[in-house]
Amino acid sequence: MYSSATEALKGLMAGTAAELEEKGLECQITKLISPSSGQLSNGIDYCFVEVTCENGVQYGIPAYGKEAEELYRLAMRYLSKTEREKELFLGCLVSARS
Repeated sequence: MYSSATEALKGLMAGTAAELEEKGLECQITKLISPSSGQLSNGIDYCFVEVTCENGVQYGIPAYGKEAEELYRLAMRYLSKTEREKELFLGCLVSARS
């Protein structure tokens, strides 16, 4: 169990990268709903990130309010990187968790 949506995304992407690399599987962010387009009818910001692995397993990470902005920024930072930068980014996340 993770304490926040951002921790869940970090754990999933970094943990997945380390664990699934041995199996040759990759996981990618396949859906991203931004807080600006995902605002709920009560005015609360909503963000959703879907991660899909090559083996067909999908993970959904929702966030609300301030955490929605944080999750969106983290997902966008990851998506804006080249493949090599993604490896380094995920390596930093793994190191930070140790």
